[in-house]
Amino acid sequence: MESLKQIKKIDKANKKHDSEKPINTELTNMVDKLKRYVIIYNEQNEIETNSYPCDEDSIELNQPEIESLMPKYPDTFGDYLEMVMQYGLMVFFAPAFPLAALFTLVNNFVEIRSDAFKMCFLYQRPFGERVANIGRWQDVLEAFSTLGIIVNCGLLVTFGVVQKLFPSLSFYESFALIVLIEHIFLCFNKILSYSLPKLPKWIIVAKSKLEYRRREALRKFEMDEMHTLKRSNSQEKF
Repeated sequence: MESLKQIKKIDKANKKHDSEKPINTELTNMVDKLKRYVIIYNEQNEIETNSYPCDEDSIELNQPEIESLMPKYPDTFGDYLEMVMQYGLMVFFAPAFPLAALFTLVNNFVEIRSDAFKMCFLYQRPFGERVANIGRWQDVLEAFSTLGIIVNCGLLVTFGVVQKLFPSLSFYESFALIVLIEHIFLCFNKILSYSLPKLPKWIIVAKSKLEYRRREALRKFEMDEMHTLKRSNSQEKF
């Protein structure tokens, strides 16, 4: 019985091998044809390249081709983080170094040109996206403004500036004066944040001009369409 089972297994294996033979032959024939096509295609390309020689010195790349070789511009997280950190250091420690605001202004003038050079010559120019505001960074800046008032008033207490200006006041009286000044500046900060417009006046004027031109162009287009329809109807009647 065992010998019969082995004979059946051998027969099945031979049948499988015989069934796979035509498939393998078809594959080999297809591979041979592809090899022939590749050889013919390469020969034709060699003839075309030899018939049209090109000089490397005469090749000139345009601006999009040059920028395609540059690395892609990363996201603006690093730029925003740098500016927010600079603003926080300036606001929190203004009493320790009063000239920080002046140096920050000079640094920002240099930063504008350096970022423009980076975006124009070192990276691919990013695609612009329309957004309503700067997102969470606006909330961070507003929080820094509020915390900056509190920290500066606290520094005035710790450095004893009020005691030097008003030596007759006790510690609790000077502390109450600092708290009063702090609340006044906090109220002034909130009034400014709500009173100032979100968009500058020149942007509002420019947007209104564009809207007026768009409406005028649309009205002119509709009038032209009406005149063409009237002319076509009159011609059909005659």
